[in-house]
Amino acid sequence: MLIESMYDYRFEQPKAIMVDKCSLCSEEIFTGDQYYNFNGEVICEDCLSEYTGYFKKEA
Repeated sequence: MLIESMYDYRFEQPKAIMVDKCSLCSEEIFTGDQYYNFNGEVICEDCLSEYTGYFKKEA
């Protein structure tokens, strides 16, 4: 038989707070996540190479 008070004292992680959404994939960005803001365009780390590819030019 379990004692009822066993579950009363568990440490609970604080809930993650959503900071923004990626402009390309709409993935939510939470506190602690790394992301980039290019003049209001919010880009997550996973979409960074795709986003910078749009600006690649060849001479």
